[in-house]
Order: sequence, then C-alpha cells, then structure tokens
Amino acid sequence: MKAHFLSILLLLVCASIVQAAAPAPVPGAHADLARRAEKLIMPKVEFREAKVKEIVTFLNKATKDLDPLKIGVPLELSPAVLEEKNETRITLTLNNVPVIEVIKYVTNLANLKYAIEKDKVLISPVPFPK
Repeated sequence: MKAHFLSILLLLVCASIVQAAAPAPVPGAHADLARRAEKLIMPKVEFREAKVKEIVTFLNKATKDLDPLKIGVPLELSPAVLEEKNETRITLTLNNVPVIEVIKYVTNLANLKYAIEKDKVLISPVPFPK
C-alpha cells in the first residue's frame, strides 16, 4: 500500500515539474495567428509574374484550405498599397515552407512590410528614408 501511494505521489510531483518547465502559452489572438503562420506548411508555392494582390488572394484561400480549423492566415493589403500603382510582378517558387516565410519573401520582393495584428496580417508600404 505504501509503495502504491509513493508511486502516485512521485507521478504527481513529476507531472507538476514537467508542467512548470513547459513554456506558458502566450495569450491572445495575435500570438495564435503568429503560431498558425509558423505552423501551416505550404507544400508548394509557385508564382510567375504575379501581382501582390493576386498572391494575397491566393494565400488567403490556400491557408484556409490547409488549416484544420479552416481559419487560415488572413492577409490584408493596407489602403496605401491598394491605392499605389505599383505593378511589381513576383516570380517565386518555394517548397515545404511555413506561411510566414512565404509572406516574408513576398513582402521583401515587393518592397513592402508586414505586421501581424490581432486578427490579420497587414501588408503595407515600407516608408522611404528622408
């Protein structure tokens, strides 16, 4: 009986140590969206002379399809990007990469920046130096 009790006690102590050592999840939708963008893997991305707007439309649909929860990684172009007459065309091929990496490549190639907000990834212009 004592051995059984000690075994249970030892299990409880070990479980609490392991639980205490595990990193605490970061609360909020912002952290959830960032994690989703890192964990969703795009099997293949291939863009040929694609506009940023077309890529964003594609990624919005593709990430929903990949996400088991069907939430995806919502991307949005800022009004400044939409108003801009930037006709930058992007050619890019990537295999087995997280969505966040696709976003980084696309924004870098188009001279844009991204910010992970509460409920979306906002793509906006990079300010020019003064």
